[in-house]
Amino acid sequence: MAEMSTLQVAQVIEDTEAEGPGRRFAMWVQGCPLRCQGCCNPQMLRFEGGTATATSELAARALATP
Repeated sequence: MAEMSTLQVAQVIEDTEAEGPGRRFAMWVQGCPLRCQGCCNPQMLRFEGGTATATSELAARALATP
């Protein structure tokens, strides 16, 4: 049996216009080693947290979103 790939998902917004022109599905993952000055999502920097979600489930959600 193949190993299931997962991502630690911090947030999903299925319909947003705030992330660029047009409407889109947006997803943020938990954890970032870069620590950019002025990061707009500092609550997502820690690698602990988020929800382990199968990549296949995320892909299905994104593709099912009009």
